[in-house]
Amino acid sequence: MNLLKNNILLLYITLFLHSISGFAQNLFDLEHSLKFADYLFENTLYKEAAAEYERVIFLDSLGQNAKLQCIKAYEYSGDYAMAQKKLNAFYAESNFLSPEVLYQKYRLLILQQNFNAFGIDFFENSKFEPTDKAILGSSAAIISGNFELAAELLKQQAGSNNEILQNYSLLLNDAGKTTHKSVAVAVLLAAVLPGSGKIYTGYWKDGLITLAFTGLSALQAYRGFEKSGITSTYGWIYAGMTTGFYLGNIYGAGKSAYKHNHEKKHKIIHRAEAIFTNYRR
Repeated sequence: MNLLKNNILLLYITLFLHSISGFAQNLFDLEHSLKFADYLFENTLYKEAAAEYERVIFLDSLGQNAKLQCIKAYEYSGDYAMAQKKLNAFYAESNFLSPEVLYQKYRLLILQQNFNAFGIDFFENSKFEPTDKAILGSSAAIISGNFELAAELLKQQAGSNNEILQNYSLLLNDAGKTTHKSVAVAVLLAAVLPGSGKIYTGYWKDGLITLAFTGLSALQAYRGFEKSGITSTYGWIYAGMTTGFYLGNIYGAGKSAYKHNHEKKHKIIHRAEAIFTNYRR
């Protein structure tokens, strides 16, 4: 009787262990691994999701969705170089890229500031969805600083409900309201009245300091020459300082105009980069 009970107990233990083993094995099969990778991705655990997608791809090398999601996971984690490396590896032998993969390819180029690929071949490529081409083309144009081309591309999509295209239109509208400062005007003003060139470009404090230093040194030179004549050492020292301040004022005015325009332009570019980086299809 005891022997029978022991055999039954042993049978139950064996069946229990076998069921646990089978359950554990199922947890790591293709279906569950893909669900887990998607779960990690949806919860913004992108590095962990990328690693899990790589395991899914190892189990099923033909899984196109897992490959694309793996690339996106690396991109969203900020590792653009690895995302590019995986894209090149996954599709190295493919002569045809789906519109989704093609979009991701050019998106990574923009994120890595590689705009060389956005030439005639890009704009004549018929494999893109029209909206995708508009997004990529206008993004590359505005982030590379070519606002005119970006405006032209966005005009072709006038009336589009796409979020990123609408944001770009608003951004370029703001850029159009930005006052451009002429380097030539700044230099001319500085030549007429020291400091006025910097004041024109918006650098009031620098302009007033330049005016004060140039004016005071000129006044000291005048006093020296008035007191001791043309041979005044004091007068010539301050005359030299005045000349230096004056020439520096002209150079600084031109530089301040360039700086003003550069800063305004790059504020627009940085805002465009943020819009593009955070855009999720």
